[in-house]
Amino acid sequence: ASDVRGLFILAVIIVLQVAAMRGVLVLSGALTATYTGLSETTLRLVIPFALGAMVAGTLFPVTVAVLTATLLSVLAAFYFDWNHTLFLYSFIGGIVAAFSVVHCRQRSSILRAGLAVSGANMVTAAVILLIGGDLFSGITAPHLISAAGSGVLVALIASVEIPALESAFNVASDMKLMELANLNQPALKDMILKAPGSYHHSVLVGSLAEAAAEEIGANPLLARVAAAYHDIGKMTKPEYFVENQRNGNPHDAL
Repeated sequence: ASDVRGLFILAVIIVLQVAAMRGVLVLSGALTATYTGLSETTLRLVIPFALGAMVAGTLFPVTVAVLTATLLSVLAAFYFDWNHTLFLYSFIGGIVAAFSVVHCRQRSSILRAGLAVSGANMVTAAVILLIGGDLFSGITAPHLISAAGSGVLVALIASVEIPALESAFNVASDMKLMELANLNQPALKDMILKAPGSYHHSVLVGSLAEAAAEEIGANPLLARVAAAYHDIGKMTKPEYFVENQRNGNPHDAL
């Protein structure tokens, strides 16, 4: 069931990517019709090609994000009559996005990842202009600005899309796990007060689970956070568990 859910999430990510691409194209068409100085080729570079790879990178292993970037780059090239330069532009931006969000544990890191995509897009656009002999022409500045804007747009959309997918499909990115690990979470605050022994035990189990996960290549953050909550049910009757007992064992009188 988990695999099916994962495939469905990836399908939603791809659909949202196509929708974002289509939305930017409609907007760019309106802009070129209004402002004749803007070229459609330049505005294409604003399309958030790396969006799907960035979102997939926060919810799935990096290999899945790389495959997503590849697939979406092929779709982008197909959409524009097999434009190989757009494939290259989309693919490089997607790969940078995928690796920029590996173990991303803060929401603000999404913006930094977007800036990394902006940098990669600008370099790729410059190389494409250089190959075409247009690097020192009048279209260079608009191209580079559009390429930078794409990375920022990717970060802005991803900042909204990722929490929405987490909520809709009950999945947790590393960013969500970090929020759950915060001691200000109501459940953890209650556990510290009501079952301090169980909480201390959970912290120790979390350290062991985290170390074990690192050794076998699993997600250490997920292991630590899962351990922090694994005894949460003991708060109902904390005195019935030995680590919380101070004045004898209630079981002796049952």
